[in-house]
Amino acid sequence: MTQILIKAVIGGAFIGLILWLSQTKLSYLAGLLLFFPIISLPTFFFLGSNGNGDRMRETIIWSFWAIPVWIAFASTLYWCSYRFKILPSILLSLLVWLVCATILVFVKKGF
Repeated sequence: MTQILIKAVIGGAFIGLILWLSQTKLSYLAGLLLFFPIISLPTFFFLGSNGNGDRMRETIIWSFWAIPVWIAFASTLYWCSYRFKILPSILLSLLVWLVCATILVFVKKGF
């Protein structure tokens, strides 16, 4: 329970840092920090430390394939932010992410 609480506090502080930076002259750093591997770093560490290098490498490859999916999400959110309020923009962007991710899985796995 303590580990979960610590991770929640660190995650909240990280989000707070990004929000604060986005409102300063250093707003470009907020965009860079969004890609800080706060989730992937521990994931890759635990996959690799469990002696499962093949799974770790497969996860890394899928991370590369996920970049265009994230770009579709971010591009949609950027475009929608000029036309809609934030909630519909985010929901539409998530829908685009879901469609692109589904297509990726079907194409790469051949379902």
